[in-house]
Amino acid sequence: MPISSVHFIFEEPIHTQKSRSAKPVRELTPKKIALRKKLYSARQQLYRLKKISEKLHPAEKPKVSLQKINEILSEHLKDRTLDFVMTQVRMASKSNYGLRWSCTDKNLALSLYHASPKIYILFSKLFCLPSVSTLRKGMLSLDLKPGFSPTILQALKVKVKSMTPDEKRCALVFDEMSIKEAVCYDPKHDVVRGFEDYAHLGRSRYIANLACIFMAR
Repeated sequence: MPISSVHFIFEEPIHTQKSRSAKPVRELTPKKIALRKKLYSARQQLYRLKKISEKLHPAEKPKVSLQKINEILSEHLKDRTLDFVMTQVRMASKSNYGLRWSCTDKNLALSLYHASPKIYILFSKLFCLPSVSTLRKGMLSLDLKPGFSPTILQALKVKVKSMTPDEKRCALVFDEMSIKEAVCYDPKHDVVRGFEDYAHLGRSRYIANLACIFMAR
């Protein structure tokens, strides 16, 4: 066999074949065209399977404990701000049916709601906050009666202990507020509410339409 024709016996190295540009379709045989279509289809299927696998088995990210987050944020945030941020972190991973609010969370939310109900509804779309119905249920659980509430007075006493002399300066404002005339039965205390009630001075047979209130500010 002539030496000049020996190189035709051996196949080209694989890396040399890959480096060459693919031949135009018109130069391929029908069999090679069919194989190329099968290869393209297999690559597409492999790509789709990889995407599905990534969705079913996402790469696990290292989890940071709530205690560690609290330690880091406590160096930069004040107490009330820290409580609010930690509540957002804690509630972000829970469903709407698994939310449990502390008394601190409810008190903060209630103060925001009383300041502006519209703003509170807007904030509820941006942050994890108790629903309005949750706040109302919490208010209904308070045992409030006409007259001075010992519970509220005790809470004010505790609050005043931590106030400075300047913060203790306030104005005591008295006013009256119109209320809807209505009567209802209170099963908790077995009494009909809605009549004029003067606390320890007794009640009248007239349905109340005004309430006398006072505020320290």
